[in-house]
Amino acid sequence: MKVIRRYAGAQTVDRSCMLLKEIAHHGASGARLVDLTAASGLARPTVQRILQSLMASEFVCRPSGLKRYKIGVGIYGLGLSAQGPIERLAELRVLLEGLASRTGDTAHLMLRRGDEMLCVARSEGATPIRTYMIEVGALKPIGATIPGITLLAAMGDDEVEGILRRTTSAMASFRNATPQYARQQIACVRRDGFCISNNVFVEGATGISASVPSNDGPPCLAVALSAIASRIPKNRVKPLAQDIMRTCAEMAKVLNRQAD
Repeated sequence: MKVIRRYAGAQTVDRSCMLLKEIAHHGASGARLVDLTAASGLARPTVQRILQSLMASEFVCRPSGLKRYKIGVGIYGLGLSAQGPIERLAELRVLLEGLASRTGDTAHLMLRRGDEMLCVARSEGATPIRTYMIEVGALKPIGATIPGITLLAAMGDDEVEGILRRTTSAMASFRNATPQYARQQIACVRRDGFCISNNVFVEGATGISASVPSNDGPPCLAVALSAIASRIPKNRVKPLAQDIMRTCAEMAKVLNRQAD
């Protein structure tokens, strides 16, 4: 009997974590009950019961008048107690802010978490019209982001194909993200050292990304710039890409000092 109770409890925890991650994927807009039911594969009453429990703990909230669920203040409080995923993040933020200031566009710092990419920092340039590829704290499938594609490019083909197989269904939720598109862009990164997407993941937006070099295995960090498409004409792509790659190289120097 004890074994059964432990299993049932673990199953509930697993389901709760799955729903929390799915809500996080939807970012500030929140997730509908139908979204969560479809993504989890759970029965609607089961999803509702778990959400009620998470709301009681303030891990999930549903703002008044809305039929969407969002990450609650309880998770924020726990996050303040958690160890940061990147050491020297404050120094990396300074470099990210410098990139955004020089270019006038929005800069993101992304971290690989398994088959997903986590946005750990964002800095806004001075341009009055901004585009946000992803919000800080949000997760996306690795192949549905240009920073993720730059990291995939540093992996072996077998590992890449395994990740794309596992995430194909998840990628389908992100506009034109497909395994074939990811493969095409991986080839470009291996040739040019950076990735660019135009009107692919976010309508009307262009993004450019490169990975932060690592002395200890494949890179796990990448930097991206995003802007409305008209701000990045063809003659601006190479200078921006070079600025991003210089920023990535500076970040690598900061991270390598950890071992000194």
